[in-house]
Amino acid sequence: MHKIQFLNPGHIVAGGHYSSIARVGPLVFTAGHVPRDENRTVIGSTIAEQTTATLSSIKDSLSAFNVTLEDIIQVRVHLSDLSLASEFNAAYADFFGAHKPTRTVVGSQLNGVMVEIDIVAYTSS
Repeated sequence: MHKIQFLNPGHIVAGGHYSSIARVGPLVFTAGHVPRDENRTVIGSTIAEQTTATLSSIKDSLSAFNVTLEDIIQVRVHLSDLSLASEFNAAYADFFGAHKPTRTVVGSQLNGVMVEIDIVAYTSS
């Protein structure tokens, strides 16, 4: 049986009663990350800026378990407006480069941001 570890890295201020990242065995899960700083201020005014800020936050969170972007196997994306998908995808592709984890993108009502992203990663470390 695997022990479950929950963390809230210092750069993340949870907006509710939850952990921002969890690990069980080789699997790492994040809660939905949004483009907000530690003061809960929205980072960026375009979907490209908000996407990069959100993915950077996820990357920083993953480092708590020595996990990298290349370890991500699944990405779930919520966009406030699906018409933003093309610009989102360009920023997402720039961030990930050649790595192409599985991905789902859906339209959602979000609280003052354009994007929310959560991931599943696998690591052997």
